[in-house]
Amino acid sequence: MNKIYDIIRKAGRAPRYYYSKYSLKKERRLLKSGQWTLKEYSPKDIFFLQVRDNLFCRPDVTVRYLAIENYYGQNDFGFELYAKLQEIRRYKEFSDKAVIQFRHLIDSYEKNGYNPESFIIADKRLRLRDGAHRLALALYFSLPVITTAVYDSETFGNFSYQWYRERGLTQDEIDTIHNKSEQLREKFNTPLQCIVWEESKTDEVIGALSRFGTIASCEKINISAEDANKIKDILPRFKNTGNVYPSSGNINLISLKLSQPLYSSVKFLQQPVLIQYQKAAAVLSRLYKKNRWQNIVTIPSCFQMSDLIGDVFSDKFHNHS
Repeated sequence: MNKIYDIIRKAGRAPRYYYSKYSLKKERRLLKSGQWTLKEYSPKDIFFLQVRDNLFCRPDVTVRYLAIENYYGQNDFGFELYAKLQEIRRYKEFSDKAVIQFRHLIDSYEKNGYNPESFIIADKRLRLRDGAHRLALALYFSLPVITTAVYDSETFGNFSYQWYRERGLTQDEIDTIHNKSEQLREKFNTPLQCIVWEESKTDEVIGALSRFGTIASCEKINISAEDANKIKDILPRFKNTGNVYPSSGNINLISLKLSQPLYSSVKFLQQPVLIQYQKAAAVLSRLYKKNRWQNIVTIPSCFQMSDLIGDVFSDKFHNHS
């Protein structure tokens, strides 16, 4: 498990939170079985990978998010809905116990934070198998990464609204969950931070990227040698970036809000890649020489890469405000 901490430290992304120890023993037994491989992924990428046919297929995560909001006084019904969900899945006595445990879990998370040794479980395509509570907490607290035990198989837990309707949820309750899921899709669709290394190409790049969403902003920034080196360290973690050699000087930072984040089929143990990235790469390859466009502009291939780039320039945004 020390390897996970080493990865986090090298990435300069040490988490601020440490998770409670509920079920750690069970998880360690699973890990020792040799069936799991630990990786770190952005909770936002994991969230959007649960979307199928333009519908978020893990409404149980949404219900847990509503319960967390209830805990912090942001609604007055989240735990009631969570209890009903647990009653549907198990039995009434269990739902009462589950609410108490979840409250303790949120309290522990707030006091002790996130422990990267405690992980969610996903299949080879990063579709959630277990860990809805943890994913909801990671999303609520805006964690940069969450440890994920990836299982070398392909399964998909589609807790459809019809499944819940058949087991007693009212249409109003289903509408509440669906509406919240749509709000979360909007909330976590944060703009991709794209770097234009050649200022003279900015208008052309904006024209190309506008096909895939809305240009939320375009900031001219003077990047220091230190920040250029930080970007240089980020790029190799994502294999789609080519041989880019960041250098100090003036750049333009474009924030691209995607119309709808979509991913290509995830390769086992690799970072997810947005379809919009692939399409933008194709457009820019035609606009510039095939092997040159990546020296002109860096486009994040996933939310994790975008957030890492955004962190490098976060103080620049502060100074502009």
